[in-house]
Amino acid sequence: QWLVAGGDAAKFAALARPLAFFATGALLASLLRPALAPPLRLPGLRGGFGDTIWSSSYIEESDVQPQPSLATLAARKRVLLRQRSRIHQSRTAVPGASVPRATKEGAPRSWEPSEASGFQLRGALYLVDKKKYASGPALYEPFGLDILRCQARVFDLPGRAILPPPTTEEKALPGWCPRILTQTMYFPGTPPPLVGPNRDTGDGPPGWQVVCWWRASPLLCELLQKPKTEWPPHLKLWREYVEGAETASVLNGSLKGVGSVANIHQENIGLPRLLHQFNAKPVLMAAAAPPWGGDRQGVVHVSRNEDYLEFGLDVGADFAATSNHALFRLLPKLPRLVMDIAWIVEGRAPESL
Repeated sequence: QWLVAGGDAAKFAALARPLAFFATGALLASLLRPALAPPLRLPGLRGGFGDTIWSSSYIEESDVQPQPSLATLAARKRVLLRQRSRIHQSRTAVPGASVPRATKEGAPRSWEPSEASGFQLRGALYLVDKKKYASGPALYEPFGLDILRCQARVFDLPGRAILPPPTTEEKALPGWCPRILTQTMYFPGTPPPLVGPNRDTGDGPPGWQVVCWWRASPLLCELLQKPKTEWPPHLKLWREYVEGAETASVLNGSLKGVGSVANIHQENIGLPRLLHQFNAKPVLMAAAAPPWGGDRQGVVHVSRNEDYLEFGLDVGADFAATSNHALFRLLPKLPRLVMDIAWIVEGRAPESL
């Protein structure tokens, strides 16, 4: 036990007084201050915990922006449609003009359809048993591939292209279902620095933009003729993504890309270790989860019209710096690779599997 008496009492009081003031001030601050604001981005670092700082004073500069109102979204859509209408008047590009379709299986520098069954997807009981099974038939079938050289990313490419005319079955598609599906992925000419602010893409060498084109398959057209009660779970999930990915950031991030390199073990290719690690494994198109927890926000740039949907990705801006450098080292080896690529929407609820 401690006994404070005589001259020690004055010393103890002098020591305890500032501690008591500090504790009282901290208690009042915790009661009066709002919830801790999201972190602010530091331009000098990329990735990891060093990419963020804690702050509660500058909410307007935080990563998480307030959701726009319906009136604001409607106004933005009207402006976008007017811009697209001007672009549509001068359409000249033809999808698939830069990369030919293979005339025989395995032809170099070409593309050909692959079987959806070659990809493993979540089963109906995945949330319980964690088992995956071969995919069923795809809802969309490819009809073109383009690899473009450009100084900066260009999105909404279907609005600048001469799209194929709709078939009789496609004309019967409901308004929510896009007839044309486009994937646009831009690779910068040089990868972003690991430390420091991003370089201006206009100052560096041109980058590459990979554009894949799909159209509604006969299977999709047939399924949509049935009542909604008879739709399979993956079709209901696709409608949810189409209608909400443009505004719901978490749903936006449920898009997954799967790349499977068939000749990954071939000698004298020398592929990066990162590619071996993620070969044939789905990768979410979403930012890293915050260190304090929470949902991953999507990085997909959605361009939507009545006839098409494009999901665009800027590898330099939206991917981690380490991934950028690994993909940049992979570019010279791409002509020698045999790759199967698929895009899927992740089912996160039992009714979506």
